[in-house]
Amino acid sequence: MKIRYSDIKKIIVDFSQYYQAASELWKASICYFLCSFLQKGISVLTTPIFTRLLTTEEYGEYVLFTSWADELGIFITFGLATSVYQKKLVEIAEEKERDIFTSSLIGLMMTLAVISFILYYIFHNPLNRWLNLSTDRIIAIYISSVVSAGFGFWAMRQ
Repeated sequence: MKIRYSDIKKIIVDFSQYYQAASELWKASICYFLCSFLQKGISVLTTPIFTRLLTTEEYGEYVLFTSWADELGIFITFGLATSVYQKKLVEIAEEKERDIFTSSLIGLMMTLAVISFILYYIFHNPLNRWLNLSTDRIIAIYISSVVSAGFGFWAMRQ
């Protein structure tokens, strides 16, 4: 079976007409699905590249780092950019109140991140041995978590 250019063009035109007629919620759902699909697809494509370019030890360190970054990011930022912020943002109608709430949550998140970093710094030797990560990698996890949470606040606000 041969795929013709006219068939592909017809599918794209039909999809774009359907997309334009859809509600905002449906459009957001389609975009979210496509972006999630692309994100998972990229990780499926990059894994074989990483395993071929990196040694077994280097790839193990990379996987260990990303796993701990995902886990520790929850404790560093307390997930404020997703769960709490999303629920409350829907309830607030006035723009000025949203600004106040956003700045309050960002301030709380930064305070919690600084407190958790101070605790890490006090106990960094046993934690580094337990996590099997060096101090510079833990600092990179802290920076990554705070920046990701900041982006999460912005993205949710948009």
